[in-house]
Amino acid sequence: VTDMNYTYPKLVGQIFPNAIVVIDPFHLVNALNRAFNKTRVRLMKTLATSSRQYHALKRYWKLLLTPANHLNYEAFRK
Repeated sequence: VTDMNYTYPKLVGQIFPNAIVVIDPFHLVNALNRAFNKTRVRLMKTLATSSRQYHALKRYWKLLLTPANHLNYEAFRK
């Protein structure tokens, strides 16, 4: 198990040719969250700050990262 440093899999492959390299789930999820947020911010920069889409991305972006079983639709509608 390793983080996402590109040198580790290459080194492990040389030293242990039969090893299977597995990326640490924390680092994988962290990288996905950073990529998602970077994309969200880039999209927001193309929108007018007064637009409905801009405000939705600014206000509700954490909902997109929340597991479905933790979302409360009734509370959202209020």
